[in-house]
Amino acid sequence: YFDGNGDYLSVSGSSNLDFGSGDFTLEGWLYPSASQSYRVLFESKNYGVSGYNGNFKVAFNTGSGTSGQIYMHTYNGGAQGESIPINTEILAGQWYHIALVRSGNILSIYKNGISIGSGALTKSLIDGANGIYVGGDSSYSTNGYLDEIRISKGIARWTSNFTPPTSAYSSLDPDKTLTN
Repeated sequence: YFDGNGDYLSVSGSSNLDFGSGDFTLEGWLYPSASQSYRVLFESKNYGVSGYNGNFKVAFNTGSGTSGQIYMHTYNGGAQGESIPINTEILAGQWYHIALVRSGNILSIYKNGISIGSGALTKSLIDGANGIYVGGDSSYSTNGYLDEIRISKGIARWTSNFTPPTSAYSSLDPDKTLTN
């Protein structure tokens, strides 16, 4: 449980977290416990730090209708780079399977297995050696639960609508899946 007050999971740096310009999938289950805005799901540890190129941040806002949002930003070492915001309803007190999938130069965002939007993502994401945060950072922590978080390098696991997994991942492919 993340209480929204500075909680986050810190994943140590590894070249396995350097996605480069290749395919990847970031996914997991999100249960926001309260209304919140700009809360981090995944973030390069050096996102927003001058001089560090190839970073990313995935965040969300709760809200009904189009006031809810899931988005991914990249950082080019001096300013925000590409930004892919997708409006979607995310309400407190409900579980959502969220997946961000890059296949080629397109990032698709899925909620509960349904594509809710996509955009161009051409940035090479190369700062994984410094690690990533899951569920927040020191300023924008999630208030709620995260479950079955999976980070996959080199795999666009979903390229069309799908049925989200409802049980724990049964095994890890150490060459492709970084965390579970």
